[in-house]
Amino acid sequence: LQAGSSTEQWNAQCPSFMSSHSWRGISTELRKDLKVGEWAYSCSTQEMWWSVAVHQIFDDTPAPFTPPSFERYRGLLHPDDRDQVLFLFQRAIERGIPYDVTHRLYLPNKTIKWCRCMCRIQFHSVTKKVEKLIGTLQDISSWAQSIKTNILVESEENNEIIIDEATLDEEPACIIS
Repeated sequence: LQAGSSTEQWNAQCPSFMSSHSWRGISTELRKDLKVGEWAYSCSTQEMWWSVAVHQIFDDTPAPFTPPSFERYRGLLHPDDRDQVLFLFQRAIERGIPYDVTHRLYLPNKTIKWCRCMCRIQFHSVTKKVEKLIGTLQDISSWAQSIKTNILVESEENNEIIIDEATLDEEPACIIS
């Protein structure tokens, strides 16, 4: 191996007591457990790409998956979160500002999923204009549900823990981190 080779770099990113091949397989399984997928958007062609995991988050049936498109993603956004997410997406394209947002999807089968969407920007090497948006989408529904059903508020006055039942059924708007 030559110093700086991609294999050597990969080995530095896995435990020394495992082969890189084994680690890649385990890493893939860990990503499945996290329910996280990748997506990409080309600003010049307006083409969108989703990994298999993103299709699964959208409850697509495998083979053939519905072709990815921004309009399809827009249509899956929960109506109460749509404007905020679209604002962040447009701002990323126009101003090159990355984002990290928690929002809901409203799927065709009438289920609601909570997702965390992270967006990074790739700039053109010469023009320095936004060329691509690249990110992840993570299904955090089980986490959001556990938070919703276990809201505990610590009272600062008497240092006791109370359940705020008034907020249990509220659906918070889009959350930006």
